[in-house]
Amino acid sequence: MADPKPPRVAGAATGERPTGSRIERKRDRTRAALIAAAQHVLAEQGVGAGVQSIAETADVALGTLYYHFADKNELLAVAAQQALADYEAYMSEQTAHLDDPAEIFATRVRLMLRAPELSPAFARLFVRSFPDLLTSPQGYSSLAMRDVQRAIGAGEFVADNPGLILLAISGAAHALLAVRLKNPAVDGQWCDDLAEVTLSMFGVASQRAKELAHKPLDHLKEPGPRL
Repeated sequence: MADPKPPRVAGAATGERPTGSRIERKRDRTRAALIAAAQHVLAEQGVGAGVQSIAETADVALGTLYYHFADKNELLAVAAQQALADYEAYMSEQTAHLDDPAEIFATRVRLMLRAPELSPAFARLFVRSFPDLLTSPQGYSSLAMRDVQRAIGAGEFVADNPGLILLAISGAAHALLAVRLKNPAVDGQWCDDLAEVTLSMFGVASQRAKELAHKPLDHLKEPGPRL
């Protein structure tokens, strides 16, 4: 009687390691769950949130958190940066049809300032983590910096210090978002007015700034990303 053939191992022919792949996928899912939990807790409690609260929200052991991140500060920084990147991706999608650098800048400013309606949890997270985002080693916002540099390159902005422009608009945006979260009466008109003032401040002609900052946003077809 012939010896029985050994059972076929999935992936043996290609050299794949299914067990390792499953482990990696599980690790990635756990890391993603921790980041999502940190975003939720950060939006609701701020940077003072405890690690136990984050671990419980992610439904993992506390030790698992420290397996993936050195400490709470690293996790919160990654969570905040990811939330900002996701909202920036949303703004990019909503402005993909535009080619005027000044209009792109103005529209994205208006979308950021409308975060309390478009993505309430992101708005709360942004306000509560703004100082850390602003001083992050990864940089505050690569998208906003590109928008500013593009506007300067096109001659729309007369200022030659993009970093200073970014600081100015970021600080104003943070302040208005904080007010809007506390006072719903501060509506979208304020968002458009701030965009207009910003354009004028950096060199766009007054009438053009008014037109760009108050264009209808009818093209918005969906809310911002949910945390």
